[in-house]
This record gives sequence, C-alpha cells and structure tokens, in this order.
Amino acid sequence: YVISENPKLLKIALYFKVIFKTAAWAIRKRHDFDVFYYYHPYAQTSLLALVINSLFSNTVVEMTELESSRPSISFKSRLLNIKAKLEEAMIKRLPNLLLTISDSLRAYYVHTLQRNKKTSVLPVVFEESYSKVADVNERCSNRLLYLGTFADKDGVPFIIKGFHLALNELQDLKLDLIGSGTSLNQCKQLVKTLGIEDKVNFRGSIPSLEVPSMLKEIDTLIMNRDDSEYSNFGFPTKLANYMVTQIPIVCSKTKSLSQVPANTILFYEPNNVEDFASKIVERYSSNKISDMVSAARQYALKTFSPSIVGGIMITELKAI
Repeated sequence: YVISENPKLLKIALYFKVIFKTAAWAIRKRHDFDVFYYYHPYAQTSLLALVINSLFSNTVVEMTELESSRPSISFKSRLLNIKAKLEEAMIKRLPNLLLTISDSLRAYYVHTLQRNKKTSVLPVVFEESYSKVADVNERCSNRLLYLGTFADKDGVPFIIKGFHLALNELQDLKLDLIGSGTSLNQCKQLVKTLGIEDKVNFRGSIPSLEVPSMLKEIDTLIMNRDDSEYSNFGFPTKLANYMVTQIPIVCSKTKSLSQVPANTILFYEPNNVEDFASKIVERYSSNKISDMVSAARQYALKTFSPSIVGGIMITELKAI
C-alpha cells in the first residue's frame, strides 16, 4: 500500500521487479539455448540476466548508442553518466560478440575501452514499406517533412530557422513537423515570432505504420542531428528508410555518417543554419536531384536491406 501510494517508490519497485524477473528467466533458461542475444541491456532491465547467461552460454549484445556521451549538466545527468560508464565497462567484457550500429561506436569499444573480443558493425535495416513509396518525380508539392522527436539533439528550432531563411528564396515552401518532445512549445512560439504560421504545420504524433503512405504528400525529407558527441556515436535509423524512398534528403553530416556517399544526400554542416538553408534551395534548383535519389536508393539496397543485414548477422553468429 505504501509503495502504490508513492510514485517514486513504485517506479523503483518496478525496476527491481524487471531486473529480478529477467534474472530468474536467465537462470531457468541457461541451458536451453546456444546463444543469448541482448539488445542494448541496461542495469534497470536485462544487464543482470546478461551476466548470468555469460557464465553458461555464448552471448551477443547489440548496442545502438553511447549513453555515457550524453551531456552531464545536472546532478542527475552526472549520476546517469556514471551508471552508463559502468554498464559499458561490463558490456566491454561480457559478450562473446558485440554488434554496434556505427563505426564510431565500434571504435569506442575496441580502441577507447580496449575490448579484446569480437566486435563488429551491424547496419540498420530499412522497412520494406518505405521501398514501395512512389517516385518523387511524379509530384512536386514544395513540402518538406521533419519526423522525429523534439529533443535537444534533433534541433527542431534549428530546422525552423533554416526553413525561414530558405523562404527568402523559395516562397512557396511548406514545412510539416511530426512528433513531440520537450522543445515543442518553444518551436510553436518560434514559428509565431517569425510570422510563418501559414508555412509550418505541426501535425502531432502519428502511428509509424501510417508514415510510408503519408510520404506521397512530401517531396523533401529532413534529417537533422547536432554535432554533439552523443549524435556522433549513433546512426539515425530513419535515414535508411528515407534513402530507399527516392525522396531527396537534406541531412546534417555528423561523424557517424562518414561512410554514406556524398552523392546520395544533400549534406550540410551541423549547426550551420545558413548551410542548411542553402541545401534546401539547392534541392529545388539543382539538376542533379534525380541522380542523387537513385544513388541513395542503390546504396540503401546494398547496405540496409533485410537480406544484406540478415546475411551479416548470420555470418557473425556462426563465427562465435
């Protein structure tokens, strides 16, 4: 009764329930499987279970981001940073195979933490429904789309400012913003301050299954990340989906995208609003857009298709 009346205690109790429940499962099933596969295990979820399985079986861990690279501003964020470093130290030692989402994340575990067990890159996979989106050459709506969270790393206020600059050259543009997050109210106020309420449409959140069919209204996709350390270790999974659609993409060139060919995307310098605006203008003025979207689709099919990534996973699992 005391726990149920106290939200903080309830949250802590649920954390421990998950931890011990997954640990108990790991003990029961320790001899039932040849390999245990963990997707980004955290201390408050399945890290203890990973420890148990590592004593009896082969284990694989897939990591998609580096939590310890998040900015440590507040006391709470510093504690979370310490917790993340401890988790990463354990992940360095435990799994027989570590799969990372990017070259930069692999380099962190191999070179910075000096992990001496097998560590490989497993690319993201595009969703098949995105590959069926109609060719952008069939339409020209002058409509740009940002889809994602309104978190600090995604820089939605930056997108709005760059779009506002691009309107000086292309007055017919429209911007759709889909998602929610901490900066949503700030973004709405910014749009009002800039006097572009008629150009920007806040569409809230939509089910992910509805996104591919909605893209027929769009002729430019925006993928923005800042140049923070956290952004440079991950890989935006939406980018693989975007590249296979044959819709032009305007995207910030973070370090984690160093392997993506320059002729597939209109890249701009992170946090450079003038460069971002110029790439929007270039998208509607360049005669190379058709070649660019074709190159992007071919790269996605060769790199992010389920069959390709599945083949990489099978090869890696056979090797442990």
